[in-house]
Amino acid sequence: MPRGKPRGGNYSGNPRGGKRKRPQRNSKKSVNDSSSSDQTSFLDKRKCTKVNNNTQSYLCSNENNSSSSFNQNFPMNNSNQQYTGPMASSPIGYQPFQTYQQYPPPPPPPPLAHVTPRPNIQGIERTLQEMCQRMANIETKLTTLDKIESRLNKMETKFGSMDNEIIDCKKRISTLEQSAQFLSNAHDDLKGLKLKVDTINSGVELTKNENKEVRDKLVDIESQNLKQNLVFFELEEASENNEGAKGGATGEKGGATGSTYMKTV
Repeated sequence: MPRGKPRGGNYSGNPRGGKRKRPQRNSKKSVNDSSSSDQTSFLDKRKCTKVNNNTQSYLCSNENNSSSSFNQNFPMNNSNQQYTGPMASSPIGYQPFQTYQQYPPPPPPPPLAHVTPRPNIQGIERTLQEMCQRMANIETKLTTLDKIESRLNKMETKFGSMDNEIIDCKKRISTLEQSAQFLSNAHDDLKGLKLKVDTINSGVELTKNENKEVRDKLVDIESQNLKQNLVFFELEEASENNEGAKGGATGEKGGATGSTYMKTV
């Protein structure tokens, strides 16, 4: 049975005369899928590069995802391309292997250049400056805490000395209270003695006045006796009166001694 090339298709060597399905469509689809995935990965890269320095981890994750998707699609392309090569004979096996028209394989996608993320030196410097500033602030705070601790220690020593002084003051105050109580008791005793002295002085004054009155009375009596002896009695009686007058003089002397005695008392 003569065989020839069909008009517009690929002859696969099938004895039934049917056309073999073209497997290149799947390969094109997979290539398109891989190219679309590559484009999305490039777009993600462009987006991620515009993000701030703090989102570098997100950029690396997108790169890994894009590379993994490409690696998954690449073996599928290879498997599809295997079917585009020469096929074995059909299971009927009556005729030898026939060649057919083969489409050129699609160009392989360009390999993804592994973009190494550049270290953000400015961000690192900023973080280092912030860390240095924080450390400086911590040091200043620690110095202030040390100063506060030293002041507290000084205050504690001062309070300890003040407590000792307060204890001494309490002791002195207790002694002063005792001495003041003693003085108050002595003052009360002196008041009682003063009252007694006043009463004694008043009694002495009374006795002085009484002695003075007695003396005046004696003088009057003596003068009257002298007058009576001179006028109404004889000489003998006058001598007796003289002796009585001597006795009265001795009585006056006794009164004087009594007055001196009272003065001494």
